[in-house]
Order: sequence, then C-alpha cells, then structure tokens
Amino acid sequence: MGTVLGDNITCFRKHENAAAVQSGASKLGQGRDLDDAVLAAQNQMMAGAQGLVNIVSLSFAGENFPNLDTFTRTDGMVVLYKKEGNMFKKLGMTEVIWDNLSPKWVKSFDLPYHFERREYYKVVVYDVDDRDRLENFEGHDLVGELTFALHEVVTARDQTLIKPLECSERPAGKSGSIKITADEKSGMNNEELNFEIEGDFDNQDGYNFFLVHKQISGNTWRPVYKSEIKDCIRGTYNWNMVSILTSELANEDADRDVRIEFFKSQKSGKHSNLGYITFNLA
Repeated sequence: MGTVLGDNITCFRKHENAAAVQSGASKLGQGRDLDDAVLAAQNQMMAGAQGLVNIVSLSFAGENFPNLDTFTRTDGMVVLYKKEGNMFKKLGMTEVIWDNLSPKWVKSFDLPYHFERREYYKVVVYDVDDRDRLENFEGHDLVGELTFALHEVVTARDQTLIKPLECSERPAGKSGSIKITADEKSGMNNEELNFEIEGDFDNQDGYNFFLVHKQISGNTWRPVYKSEIKDCIRGTYNWNMVSILTSELANEDADRDVRIEFFKSQKSGKHSNLGYITFNLA
C-alpha cells in the first residue's frame, strides 16, 4: 500500500470557534452528536471548575456482542447516564456502528473527575432497530448495561475497564463485554490540525475508509475520527479534509503518536484491515 499524506499535514491555525469544535467534534464522519446542549452545559461547568477537577474523556468499545439481528449483525449504540441522587440522567449517545459484534465507537464524552468523590455512571448498549428514531429506546433490542464508578476506569490498568454487560433476557456472560477507556486531558489547546489524505492501494475495488487513533498508553489506542467511505477514482482514493483539534490527538504532547488505520468497507461489518501509518505532531 502506498499512502500519501497531503501537504496540509503541517498546517496549524487557531480555530475561530473552538467551543463549537470541542462540543461537536463529530463534524465529518463521526455520526450524529445527539446531545450537544447537555454536553455543552457540561463543558461550561468543567471550564468553570478548572483547577479543582481533572477532565477525562470516556470512550467505549464492545467485545463479543450477541447477534440480535436475523439476517445481519447487531447494530450497536451506547447511551451514557450519570447517577444524580436516586436517578440516572442521560448525558448522550454514541453513533451507531452497523453490523458489528465488536464495535469501537468514535464518539467520546468529556466528564469532570473529582478525586474526593465516588461518581457513578451507567452505559446501556442497544441493538438499533428503529433507525429513524434513535432515542426510541423501547423500539430497540437491549444488548446489556453496566453501572460503574468513574474512579474504577481512571485507576484501571492503562485506564481501561473491561466488564461483562448484564441483561436479564439472557444468562450471565452471554451479553458480551464493554471496554471503557479514560483519557485524562491537560490544557485547553485550541490549535486545529487540517490535513487531507489520498491513498493508492493494490486492490482498487470497493470502498475504503480510515480511522484516526489517539494513543492512550502503550498499545492502547482510541479512535477519535472516522472518515467518510470513498471509492477509487482514477487509481486513487481521495478523502475530504480532516479538521481536528490537536488536543484531541495528543493533549499537550506533540511527541505522542497518532495512528491512521485504513479499512476496506464490508456490508457484513467485518471490514478488511489494509494497514496503518503512525506519525506525531512534532
């Protein structure tokens, strides 16, 4: 595979509306940012409390989900709740990953982490059946759910908590697992990285896409951007320009590795891995 990064890879500029980027980082290819109002309010609260708390970004991945569709595979979506008193308040939803029993969601959630408190959250995973009304949870099949303390994730090895999902509709251990990764953020860097990617692949049939990954630690990577799916034109795959805050890629560490991983899209959800490239922002 010969993959060429465009000249814009080193183009930085201050974003004119950094707040919009921070509260809606899903502009291209990341699915719908369904709860901007809630997340924006949460971000304002965190900004006001800076210095008293750490900000962590939670992301989610599934493993070995049950297949709840008849002719295809489970279409997974995560809904995140925070416990307030005796109730759980919905914070937001991820995008839907179609036809995949081990999905990795791009959508993440920035949360305040208070060292002295035990704060509880709940993830509920659905197999989406009602595509036109994603918030019609009763119209979806329940994959499973998990209640967890934010402290559990932050203090876990590689800041990654892996636990089985629970569902009363099937025996224990038959609902797959959820992997929750915490990325502690530092600084509020508003620089934006703009770059374009074009790729030449040995096999020019079909449709390709790529994921941009942030390195959390060691071999732990978190997807932060998913491209659109493109076909080959005159021997080359050309994707739209990517605009993303450098803090989403590397916090304040320009030497932190960034990985771009390429896939050939398959209707079955079992996308073929075409390889990856690694670089940093230094």
